[in-house]
Amino acid sequence: MLSVEAYGAPYGGRGGVLASLTSYDGRNVLARTSSSWTCSVDQQGSQNAIEVATALNSTWGAANIGSGKPFKDTQAKWIWVHSGSDVSSSYFVKPVLSTIFVVPQDTSALLSLIVDDHADIILNGLYVSALDGGYLAGQYTNRPVLLNLKRGINTISVLVTNYNSPGGPAGLLASLSSSDGSTVYSRTSSSAWIYTT
Repeated sequence: MLSVEAYGAPYGGRGGVLASLTSYDGRNVLARTSSSWTCSVDQQGSQNAIEVATALNSTWGAANIGSGKPFKDTQAKWIWVHSGSDVSSSYFVKPVLSTIFVVPQDTSALLSLIVDDHADIILNGLYVSALDGGYLAGQYTNRPVLLNLKRGINTISVLVTNYNSPGGPAGLLASLSSSDGSTVYSRTSSSAWIYTT
């Protein structure tokens, strides 16, 4: 197994990995980065996420949340890595918020997500998509995100970046449901989601 540990730029820039492993004499490439590589989040030392607000009663408002609106799951909670983030959080904090859940068969699901400020979504070690905002009227675009879940255990990790300076609010609100909306597989809460920083 070849493992590479990578970090993004310290002030919110994108990070990436381009690597190859060659034989000692340099004649043979033994491994190289490609789309078949997966990423994982080190969950050692993780803690339960902190609920900072309800879906309908938060700093971010409810322009896109509720019955007849794009984000329908009013039972989801705004979460973060410390209390009070709905008022102020550190500039360029980049926690990873994750949940693990089980589905009985391979299935398609819809991830509804609102974030302050930026989210990189990873499903079962594979990068899926990036989203910004979604809490302002007219800003809820490119969602819900279609995810293909595998039978058994699945993991969603969301790398969240807070861009606002100095110390604006930060949070994540998410709900994963069956494609017909009849079953919620996971929603953000302190009992179902963990974080690492």
